[in-house]
This record gives sequence, structure tokens and C-alpha cells, in this order.
Amino acid sequence: MFYTVFYLNNPSRPHIRVRPEAIDWIIEALALISLVVMFILPVLSFSDLPDEIPTHFNAAGEPDAFSPAKSIWTLPVTGLITWILLTLAGFFPRIYNYPVQITPENAGAQYRTATRLMRTIKCIVVAMFAFMVHRTILTALGKAEGMGKVFLPVSMVILSGATIFYIVSALNQKHKNDPV
Repeated sequence: MFYTVFYLNNPSRPHIRVRPEAIDWIIEALALISLVVMFILPVLSFSDLPDEIPTHFNAAGEPDAFSPAKSIWTLPVTGLITWILLTLAGFFPRIYNYPVQITPENAGAQYRTATRLMRTIKCIVVAMFAFMVHRTILTALGKAEGMGKVFLPVSMVILSGATIFYIVSALNQKHKNDPV
């Protein structure tokens, strides 16, 4: 706890507002589209859903728990909360953990890279939620057999890949001066 509080109040980290670039707006748009899709799918299919739908899937992507149809809203609401929290976190790169020491010289480049990672993770996670809503509906309607065996490993590879890409980028920009 003290460690976190120390870094939240660390006066040595500059307060810089990172202006989004075109790629950042594209990532935000994709996340927002996924969020909208995540809510539209249940609206369009709710009346067709059976009384019970799958609400949990095992590691092989097969349904192993069922709940009332109204529980289809759990994923979109959780996705919305995740989207809101990650969006808010994007405004405070000063408090993130970094693989390099943040200095006034490299803060711009580090903050830009870190906020882009936050946007990318938000986009990936919300798209994953939209996919899960879609597959849950298809499975409930008997048109699919669950999430599929590759969903979990592919999701982990994509999220890990984004994080590894960020770490490499941050280390490469250790001394880069980037006026934001």
C-alpha cells in the first residue's frame, strides 16, 4: 500500500497531457464499436433466447454452467464497467508502473506508449467481451458449441503480445524526448 501511495504522489514525475494521435483515435473507435455491438447483440436476440443460457465455459470453451436468459446482460455490463475504468485510467499515465525510470526528458514518450497500451488492452478486452456475448447467444440458440477451443489461448497470446510489445517499446524509448 505504501509503495502505491508513494508513486501516486511522486512529485518527480511530470504532469503531461498526452494528445491522442490518429492511431489512438482508431483504437478508441474500435473499442467503442465493440462496446456498442456488445449491447446490440442481446437486444436483437433476447426474445429468441431459451429460458436458460450458458453463463460459464470451461477451458475447452464448452458450457459448464447455466443461468436465466436475463443473465446475458452480465457480460455487456461488465464490459462497460471495464471500458469506463480503462478509459479513466488512460487520463493518468503519471501513476502507471513503468519498466524504466521516468524523467522529464522521457516522460512524453513513455506516457504516450503507456496510454496507447491502455487503449489497446481496452480495445482487446471489450472485443473479447463482444465475442463472448456473440458466442453465448449462438450457443444458447444451438448454433454453436461454446466459445471454441482456441478462444482462451488466442486471447492470452493477443493480450500478452500487446504487453510484450509495450515493454520492448518502452525500453527502446528509455531516453527518447517526445514533446507531447
